[in-house]
Amino acid sequence: MASLTKEDEKFIDKHHLKIDYDIFGATFEDSSVAKAYASPEREGLLSRRDATSNLLISLQGHPAAKRLQYLQRPINGQLATIYAQAQSETFDLSPFTTLTKLVATRASDLDIWRVILQLIADLSRVSPPLSSIPPSFSGTPLRRSSASF
Repeated sequence: MASLTKEDEKFIDKHHLKIDYDIFGATFEDSSVAKAYASPEREGLLSRRDATSNLLISLQGHPAAKRLQYLQRPINGQLATIYAQAQSETFDLSPFTTLTKLVATRASDLDIWRVILQLIADLSRVSPPLSSIPPSFSGTPLRRSSASF
């Protein structure tokens, strides 16, 4: 299980999250509250996928994401991978439920970062890493060789 060290907690306490709670919270609250946030000057509320994507972008750029690590790697890169995967309409957003509820209810930054670390741990177990192997024909990478000329 991913956890925060005392030094991580001190760092998070010094670097607070800055989230547009009005827009984000309204997107994830019930529809009657969400409608109250919609105003003529706004184009409307974000979809859950867009709000989750925007949250991932905000978190990725946060100083804590550069400091916190999972599997000895800074989590900002892992958040970028999750962001890329979340752009697919087929990507299941249900693992984000706890995180979005915490953000919508303005939970403590420490609680939010703990859930983020757990989310990364959970998603890394079910999502294979993106491949760096080029596309191939019949499962074998294509290569040119001068031996056949």
